[in-house]
Amino acid sequence: MKREAQAESAIFDVVIIGGGASGAWLALDSASRGLKTLLVEQYDFAACTSSRSTKLIHGGLRYLRRLDIGLVRESQREKNLLLHMAGDFITPLKFQIPCFSPYETLKYKAGLRLYDFLSQNEKSSGAYSREEMVSKSPNLHHDKVHSLLTYFDAGFDDSRFAIELLKKAFTCGACLLNYTRLDFFIYDAKHKIIGARIKDQIDFEEFEVYGKTFINATGPFTDIVRKINNPSETKIMCLSRGSHIVVDSSFLGTDEALLIPKTVDGRVVFMIPWKGKTLIGTTEEGQAKPEKDPAVTPEEVSYLLSTVRQFLRHGPEEKDIISRFAGIRPLVRRIPHRSSKILSRRHEILIESTSKLVTLTGGKWTTSRLMAEETLNRMMAHDLLPFRPSITSTLLIQRLDNIPSLPVSEETLKEKIHYYVKEEMATCIEDILSRRERLLFLDPQRALQLAPKVAEILKTELEHEYPIEQDEKAFTKIVNNYCPQSVRLS
Repeated sequence: MKREAQAESAIFDVVIIGGGASGAWLALDSASRGLKTLLVEQYDFAACTSSRSTKLIHGGLRYLRRLDIGLVRESQREKNLLLHMAGDFITPLKFQIPCFSPYETLKYKAGLRLYDFLSQNEKSSGAYSREEMVSKSPNLHHDKVHSLLTYFDAGFDDSRFAIELLKKAFTCGACLLNYTRLDFFIYDAKHKIIGARIKDQIDFEEFEVYGKTFINATGPFTDIVRKINNPSETKIMCLSRGSHIVVDSSFLGTDEALLIPKTVDGRVVFMIPWKGKTLIGTTEEGQAKPEKDPAVTPEEVSYLLSTVRQFLRHGPEEKDIISRFAGIRPLVRRIPHRSSKILSRRHEILIESTSKLVTLTGGKWTTSRLMAEETLNRMMAHDLLPFRPSITSTLLIQRLDNIPSLPVSEETLKEKIHYYVKEEMATCIEDILSRRERLLFLDPQRALQLAPKVAEILKTELEHEYPIEQDEKAFTKIVNNYCPQSVRLS
């Protein structure tokens, strides 16, 4: 996968703006239908929301509270499909739900039975005996728990999966450009978009690309792109920040995840085993504007720590936090002034009547394949594209190279970075240590220690001029967002 030069000389069937989950699936769906496809992303692939999720592919158990049966059924169907088609990257994950009264046990058992029914999966819910409870969840407050129920969803590495989707799209013929910013659209006499002026953020070259259709798949930045097309557009996005903390695996003490079903603000909190650590999340706080690197607030850290400590014999303190990170959910506000906590995770497909700009927004990782399929089908129904059926539900996303799965160390860095630069378009320290490797999420201080070595190797691997000192300074600033509040790096 390399930066493509032919973007200037071709007229594309589909131009996708945004390289996160939605954009990656759109690129794969479009290219695999035989459509000439270009994707442009202003940062690295999956640099924002799509690399900062709770690392789950799930049916949305909590949506049953709102009786959003359709969304749960849809999510369950997509989860099962992804487990089949991408088993190298998405794996079953068992969850525990502690119940504190006979009433809670009956309530959650009924909910799990409905969840199983909507899933139609062979892995079903159950319950642990008192003896199993102690062995399967050693750090849980067993004396407070009436029962411990179980069910199955799935876990994954979000940025790795996004990159694998894009590599698959590339093999199907898609042209992919990271670090390429949209500046403005180009219109014909009827004010339909026929092209765009874009700027390469690496060599600062500006050039024009032309296409028959343009899709805005920019997640939290959706309204910005809509206003580039039409400055008078009203906002449709309600942004919500979801924050996480990472602690040692001993605080979970099991390879099964824990769902805390009831919190002070009516949400749920997960404790998830992820790459040898425990991931705790998430919050839901309003976010005034989109940004690439949102910060976790002290209040969010306190909320997560106090929530999980109620359920654990030995709960984490602030000093136990290894890392913290936040992402921004792109929720669609269909009803004005409605809180993000009760907004649906359903997606929205909009086609602007004059310019024909297509916007895909909302949704979640689990349903992003279906979102892409429905978007392209809608465009074909509006005669924006010739009809060709989607085949993504029949594709296999497989691990073709073992290099990304090697453990990161000073000994393996050169081989891995060579691969990431040549095959995955990595261009800076953050690309390597945040998204190709997840060290920034798992141990930011260790990531900072490795940064000079990564920079040295990048200088020899990159074909363009590499500002090594500038990159190291930028990475140090980013690391501060991930380090615990008590650790500030210079």
